[in-house]
Amino acid sequence: MINVKELIPIRFVGNAYDKHRLPVESLSDLIALAEAIKISAKEKYKEKHPERLRMPNNFKEKFRLFIDEIQEGSAVPIMKLQYEDELDNDFVTSHEEATNEIKNILRQAASSQETGIQTWLPEGAFKHLFKFGKGISKDCHIEINDNSNIIKVDFNTREYLFKQNLNKIQTRRSTLIFNGELFKVDFSTFTCCIELDDGTLKSFSFSENISELIRSSLRKDVRILVNGQVDKHNDLIGQGSILIIDHFDNNQFIGMNKAIDKLKELQDGWYWEGLGKALNPNVIKLILDFCQKCIDKGLPPPFIFPGIDKNEVYLEWPTLEGLITVSFFGESKEANLYGSIEEIDFNIQDDEKVDYVINNIAEKFIIH
Repeated sequence: MINVKELIPIRFVGNAYDKHRLPVESLSDLIALAEAIKISAKEKYKEKHPERLRMPNNFKEKFRLFIDEIQEGSAVPIMKLQYEDELDNDFVTSHEEATNEIKNILRQAASSQETGIQTWLPEGAFKHLFKFGKGISKDCHIEINDNSNIIKVDFNTREYLFKQNLNKIQTRRSTLIFNGELFKVDFSTFTCCIELDDGTLKSFSFSENISELIRSSLRKDVRILVNGQVDKHNDLIGQGSILIIDHFDNNQFIGMNKAIDKLKELQDGWYWEGLGKALNPNVIKLILDFCQKCIDKGLPPPFIFPGIDKNEVYLEWPTLEGLITVSFFGESKEANLYGSIEEIDFNIQDDEKVDYVINNIAEKFIIH
């Protein structure tokens, strides 16, 4: 059964929208808002289901955001969510929560509160939110009705959003980097501790929803954000090292060839408590060939690290929109692209599909 739920009415105000008209340029505003909602809702759904490292492969086929009417009063398109019964209720509430969060951010930006914006979207969602309102002229604006409170989005709102986000990025870039050994992890209190080279112990807390990432990561080689949240499994900087780094910081990259050499050195039992399989040389060659194609396309070399079974290997590119990951599933030659990008399943030996995937990744490194 197909269900429809109203998410947000958007009123375009100004001479350009009189007589129930909506110029074609305004479609870019609606697309930007829809993308911000979808990306934010996706992250909220993952928070509700920490056992999932990514969304189900077919989730995009089960829902869509759409507009099927423009109400009178200048031009008022109503954005709605269409979804099938197969999707659980958390999926719907995640979109509602994401929409409310976006309203809250726009409200704070519109009022230019001295305290700044207190709530932020995932990095990929903000890029789209900033484009919301870009299609309107300076003598026009957008209004969003939030429980009878009108939120006004105009040039000043977008300028304030941009400045606040720039301050946030600059703050994140000041992250410190520590090297040491993971000394203790306490899953009952969600805390971990590292011992630095000089013997100093430093403690950090982490969120409950990412505890499984810690359990599945290398105990002596983990990357942790400065706020304590685990970023990913293994950065291959070296056995016994732990990094607390900012998501935008690539300075610690050890070089693709060195990372590949480390993959070759892995033996059965390399993972904590005797888990972890040695990688098949054929798999490593396929990875190297894929990486070379990426570099030939102008992409920066990715972070490379192994999974704990099935000859899995992960490639990661941090971008301003978020993390892009390509995971390879060993000798099956099957791979998956996901993260802050269109999710794609592909075969690493399908040259046409590989080119399509690499072009999609390369697009994220072009500043629009």
